[in-house]
Amino acid sequence: MKKTLIVFYSLDGNTRAAAEKLAGELGCDSAEIKTVKPMPKSTFAKLIVGGGQAAFNKLVPIEPLECDPKEYDLIVIGTPVWAGKCSAPVLSFIENCPVKERIEAVFTSSAGGDNDKCVALLKKRIPSIALSCALGDARGKHAGKNEENLAVFINELRKITVD
Repeated sequence: MKKTLIVFYSLDGNTRAAAEKLAGELGCDSAEIKTVKPMPKSTFAKLIVGGGQAAFNKLVPIEPLECDPKEYDLIVIGTPVWAGKCSAPVLSFIENCPVKERIEAVFTSSAGGDNDKCVALLKKRIPSIALSCALGDARGKHAGKNEENLAVFINELRKITVD
């Protein structure tokens, strides 16, 4: 059985909720990416700052994870989608990950429904990504199939963790 780690960034709790469900269902560890400098509090400022960081592929300083990714056989990434891309904190993690080839799955959360674009861009950076799951923001119109999509993703992850 592959030792699995869910690594995620969550601004408003949507990606965190999915990460917690995945970790609970799979019985694996999870680690939240935390930025050194917190995001602004207002929704408008978050959109401007976070969207701008993502749009320009800006790397932001992040705190060290509470665990070492090198101790895991399989890494699953969870990210909100900002400006059609992964969040800047997740990009920062990916660019500095010493075992990037162990990232085999990703789940995204988007209010705008541009998950596919984000996953396509991530697969260019990380060719080892074989599985993906698109989730809608819990408050948005794309959230209706989240539970079903997560259940399918969990079953697919179970298949690759037994290798």
